[in-house]
Amino acid sequence: MVSDTFETNLIHTEIIRNIYEDEIIICDVSGRNPNVFFELGIRMATQKPTIIIKDDKTIYPFDTSTNRYIQYPRDLRHPLMEKFKTELIAMIGKVKHQTEDQSFIGQIGPFKIPKIESTEVSASEAILQRLNEIERKMTPPETRRVINPAYKFRFHPGAEVKFRNIDIDEVDACIRNIDAAAINDAIETMCQTDWKVSFNVPHILENDHTHVGIAGPDVMTKSFQTAFMKALDDAIPF
Repeated sequence: MVSDTFETNLIHTEIIRNIYEDEIIICDVSGRNPNVFFELGIRMATQKPTIIIKDDKTIYPFDTSTNRYIQYPRDLRHPLMEKFKTELIAMIGKVKHQTEDQSFIGQIGPFKIPKIESTEVSASEAILQRLNEIERKMTPPETRRVINPAYKFRFHPGAEVKFRNIDIDEVDACIRNIDAAAINDAIETMCQTDWKVSFNVPHILENDHTHVGIAGPDVMTKSFQTAFMKALDDAIPF
């Protein structure tokens, strides 16, 4: 039983897991407990069989046109409880083979519940991500205005990039002497990587002078800046 788990957080985790995974759930909304309705909402979102019961004193809490309650006497009188048991057994047999289209949510419209996925990250990648976060947090605010001095490209001496801090997770990349096509190619390359950043549409001020807004938790790290400048370097035609 869930109550056999002593830690409060583990009890809550076990309850949510059971709500999500169990084949059939019987939910008693008597007393209109908010926690019960929260858990009922989670269950209904799964589109799995759910039976709602309540005592004869509780007012119907919401529209039941697409979902029927089974009612029992609050004083648990024997004859009426026998009737309730019969109705409950019949309902269990009915919903046991219920499809998602026949669920409460399914009757409103077709919905797809996203699957919970996990991604494996290598130890080296996890360490690198953590170091990037630490580097970003340890950078003093007074040194962030210009994150990196002008970077001179090895094979394209006229090209340069300056990163200027706009906000804690946002920079403006001032790019000179690199054409728009190469900039767009470099941005497309970076978007296919695992860097946690997003790019604004390049703003061309004049020929060979472009500003690009970049936002995300990785923009403050030198490793990202270096990767972006390398992508630019690779995109410039010889």
